[in-house]
Amino acid sequence: MWACASAIAVALISFVASAVPIDAPTFAPPVRLDTASSEGSTGLPAGTEPRIARGPDGRLWVITNQLSGQPEVFTSVDAATWRRTAFPHVLQPSPDVDVAVTRTGRIVASELTSTGFAAHVSYSDDAGATWTQSKGSALVDQDRPWLAVGPDDPSTHQPRVYLLFHNLFSGFTVTDMFVSTSRDGGATFGPPVPIVVPGDPAFPDLMCGGSSGPSGIAVDRTTGRIYVAWGSRTSPRLGTCGDSVPPGAIGFSVEPSTRIWVATSEDGSPGSWRTSLAVDESKTKKTLGMLFASLAVDTAGNVYLAYPETPNPWPDYVGAAVKYRWTPPGLAHWSPPVTVAAPGGAGHLTVHVVAGSPGRLGFAYLAGAERPGAAPAWFATAAQTIDGLTPSPHVTQLTLASFPSYTGTATELAGACGSGPLAGIQQGLLCPRASDNFGLTIDASCGLVVIWPAIINEADGAHAGTWASAQTGGSGFCS
Repeated sequence: MWACASAIAVALISFVASAVPIDAPTFAPPVRLDTASSEGSTGLPAGTEPRIARGPDGRLWVITNQLSGQPEVFTSVDAATWRRTAFPHVLQPSPDVDVAVTRTGRIVASELTSTGFAAHVSYSDDAGATWTQSKGSALVDQDRPWLAVGPDDPSTHQPRVYLLFHNLFSGFTVTDMFVSTSRDGGATFGPPVPIVVPGDPAFPDLMCGGSSGPSGIAVDRTTGRIYVAWGSRTSPRLGTCGDSVPPGAIGFSVEPSTRIWVATSEDGSPGSWRTSLAVDESKTKKTLGMLFASLAVDTAGNVYLAYPETPNPWPDYVGAAVKYRWTPPGLAHWSPPVTVAAPGGAGHLTVHVVAGSPGRLGFAYLAGAERPGAAPAWFATAAQTIDGLTPSPHVTQLTLASFPSYTGTATELAGACGSGPLAGIQQGLLCPRASDNFGLTIDASCGLVVIWPAIINEADGAHAGTWASAQTGGSGFCS
């Protein structure tokens, strides 16, 4: 346990009683890195999806999108003062970015071009002063790329880096999740390996754009075992478009998931992946994820899956709870769901999780606050538990900023503005939506650092941008 600093969190929302003592965390006031992208080519808010990683020296690295829409990489030693690096720009960028750091201190960052949808990966060995584009990462028809770092490759003795993505336009027939492996610290990537193959229980769900794409990738740094998560629409029979929910609808990028799958592999090689159905609401038709679920592995190899879940069937997105499930290493069996934030009110969106020592979990998400005569306001929120492996863990929740990050209904922010037979296409191309992702990590002091976007808020946009806040006191994430 470590000492409190003078700065405190803006507001403590709730406690869930337990016999396990926990010191409520406190956070420093939020700091804005820079102004975020505010308008895309359609004239709708483009948003940003900031991601964060910590290096072996404790330095923090963030990738986010700026006013121009271009991704930028920032670095900080204390989460209070941030410096922009010389990250290269690409033509027609999208908000889909990610960042990782290897044990050597190499920064690996990915960005997605909206022309041709190709995932460009670059790396820097001099703290962001110069960057080199990786070979083999950029293909055609890639979407929502994610990065993860594993242990050293036994043949090259350099860190393995994994690139996860799914196919987008060709997903109108069959969607799949792919992982490309770099055995030289992210300099070159091998061919993409499909995770789901015909005959796998997850395969029927991935027909006709049956998934919004991968939710994330995590690696057990001790064993090297890889984990990947994604949501899908229910397809209980032959995997035809008519089996999907909503019935008969071909979707594009934004899907109402009723299941969440997790797959694992020892090394990412072809034929090595095994899938597990972690959450199944195919009977109730409750919506899961909206759009993604989040994945984390603790220091003992336990796997955690965090996600929002609506109390009512699709298309009602209002009132979603925040839940998680966990499993021992290797996906041996999933626990019953654990509630972090109860259902009701405007609900919750964009749930993320990070894990430290066994059972010590940090969460970040948008919590909706209803307002008379106006659309709900959505506030960046953090939560923590130190006994997350018990049946009734003790959870604290607190808001990170006094200003809202977004305003709008849960349905609007989930990107579900489409209607009629082309609703699935409209939602992927034309509907504005909340940020798909936040970033969170555990810093060198075993505290939580959260980075999040504020896009659609006050009329004057005074708080638009990417914000960061670091834990300054309370229980930490190391035993």
